[in-house]
Amino acid sequence: MPVSTPRRAAGDPHRVEVAPGTVLVADRLLGPGRPVIPCPAADLLAGELCRRDVATRRGPLRVDNVATTHGIVTLAGVLTATDGEVGLGIATAHDDKGVGLVARTALAACLAAAGRPRSLLRASSTGSATPDGAGDAQRDTRPPHDPLGAVFGRSDLVLVVGSGDRADARRLADIGRRHRTRWQFIAGAGDIRPHWLADGRVIGLVSTTDDGSAAAADAVAAALAGLGPLTVTDCSVPHLRPVGPGRPGQARTSAEASSMP
Repeated sequence: MPVSTPRRAAGDPHRVEVAPGTVLVADRLLGPGRPVIPCPAADLLAGELCRRDVATRRGPLRVDNVATTHGIVTLAGVLTATDGEVGLGIATAHDDKGVGLVARTALAACLAAAGRPRSLLRASSTGSATPDGAGDAQRDTRPPHDPLGAVFGRSDLVLVVGSGDRADARRLADIGRRHRTRWQFIAGAGDIRPHWLADGRVIGLVSTTDDGSAAAADAVAAALAGLGPLTVTDCSVPHLRPVGPGRPGQARTSAEASSMP
């Protein structure tokens, strides 16, 4: 998702100018007398704004006691995560009422999905051992020909990073129905809808064979960690066949590419 660096007003290194129609999405929060707070879930928040047709900028956001300064409205939240504090923050022009309302709604949606402990089950095909705990997990009822069941059977939601053709989508839909698990193809963290995470205590993460999907999966894991405590477990599945890349002429329909709205 393309973003640009916000402009800073001359003479004030912390003051940020936000153009009308644009929302600054904080990549870190700055405050007087306190350490810098990173915002690893910024991609998720920016994606929510993009789906609402709002342009975004990315950069640091100074959070003072006053919510409105220099014609800029700032809103931010600080959460406790696994490795310390993380944040989410936005800034809009004070006179931009319509965009400000959309930005506040998007921030509220992300904060509603934040703050609760989650587990991330990340699929890996590098090992040959059975995943820890897979033998006695009550939901893990995969048959021998269903290696992805190690992820689906233990997850409330599975995110598949990359693309796939219709055969891949049908295969995932079949596995999802078998394990009664929701799933979704995504290109990156910006594609995650906050409401998907509302009831998700255990999130499965699978990478396709697309170029760059492994790096995108890393970014997804970082974004989820930016919503609160996250325990990451690598799930080594024997002979895991990753979902194949999409082929020309076989674009997925929305129903095939997801089990969720």
